[in-house]
Amino acid sequence: MTHLIEDTQHEVRRYWTADGIPDLYIGLGLLLYGLLSLRTAWGGGDWLFVAQALFLPLWFSAGVILLRRLKERLTYPRGGYVAYATPPRRVTGRRMMLGLGGAVLLGFLLLWGSLTLKGPRHDALGAGLVALIFALGWGAAAWNQRRWRYAGYALVALLVGGWTVARMDSLAPEMRAATVHAVPLLLALGGAMLLGGGWSFLRFRVHNPVRGETE
Repeated sequence: MTHLIEDTQHEVRRYWTADGIPDLYIGLGLLLYGLLSLRTAWGGGDWLFVAQALFLPLWFSAGVILLRRLKERLTYPRGGYVAYATPPRRVTGRRMMLGLGGAVLLGFLLLWGSLTLKGPRHDALGAGLVALIFALGWGAAAWNQRRWRYAGYALVALLVGGWTVARMDSLAPEMRAATVHAVPLLLALGGAMLLGGGWSFLRFRVHNPVRGETE
């Protein structure tokens, strides 16, 4: 009985990502942020730094409402409505502690790199760590959701991070500035998520027709 309940809870969590809409929204956000970061890296006014600082918080805050509306319109008529319970406090606290621990570890590694490495090596460390964090995050999501496309996103992040570390010394100044701002990672990961989300969305629609479409 316990396994049945756990399996049901797991399927409910998977349902949120089954239609690919979260992938599309996050991927588009990363792609737009990558283009904004590219413009910032290649020079611009102070407004670009303000826009870059505000973009992701505003984008993902709006996503809380927009994703719910999109699912009410596109997903629930096909797959059924699911009401998600608020996570227990211990789960929320554990997630916050993991996030805080990751941020502290990242800060420590960047501080160590700034004190011991200079020039391209320092830049490669920072860009490589950002790619590693993305890879670990999507790897954890792939394990939790049992979704192969998330493992693919993690692989994309690892490949871009490896390329960054290997090629930083030989990059032209403009490209190095863009790489330090994680532009290659953001564009590659955003593009991969748009492809994965688009494929999942089309597949979901095919396998979950609205009543009357197949008649």
